[in-house]
Amino acid sequence: MTGRIESAAEVRPKAGEYVSGDAAFAVELDDGVLGVIVDVLGHGEEANALAVRIEAYVRENPSGYVVALMSRLHEAFRGSRGAAVGLCAVEAATGKLRYAGIGNTVIRRFGESDMRLVSRDGVVGGIMR
Repeated sequence: MTGRIESAAEVRPKAGEYVSGDAAFAVELDDGVLGVIVDVLGHGEEANALAVRIEAYVRENPSGYVVALMSRLHEAFRGSRGAAVGLCAVEAATGKLRYAGIGNTVIRRFGESDMRLVSRDGVVGGIMR
């Protein structure tokens, strides 16, 4: 798959701040797409810097194997302020969806049957189950 997806996201900083520690983006995979949501603990410039680093890491290391990618994120950002992260991979050919989420993230699927994909407790870079 090359150049066949479009995505958009909007995140808003906390009132009085200019940047946010949140991110939402999509990465094209060879066989589908990876949707990512990030909610760094705290707010402001430090939270934003970590969100930017997490996005760069995922874009440089994309994978449809969401559990393995989540584990690598956890190790790469161990000792940071931490983040809630949701990873959702969809295979283009089959529509098969894989999801892994840690912290206060939720991804919803809408279609013939709606589904709410809820994350496990924990913090990427901190305590993760």
